[in-house]
Amino acid sequence: MSLTLSTPIGTRVRIAAPIEIFPIDIFQTGLTGVLVEVDPTARDVVAMVRLDQHHDGLAEWDNRLQVWRDDSDESCCTLRMFEMLP
Repeated sequence: MSLTLSTPIGTRVRIAAPIEIFPIDIFQTGLTGVLVEVDPTARDVVAMVRLDQHHDGLAEWDNRLQVWRDDSDESCCTLRMFEMLP
């Protein structure tokens, strides 16, 4: 099941589709992390996922990926690209 705006903070997640964030890196399907922020009222970035595996390109953001609304113009990293783990 994909992330939604009502997914609870602390939910374990997995990247379900490759995410390319230029010029930082390409984050491959299967990487895991935890949902650490959700803001359903935000117009653009609605969530943050802290990855389990360290990535140098995310060091200044505490190893977090910004997650955008599915209908955002920023299609590189959206809610539908993550799935909840059991």
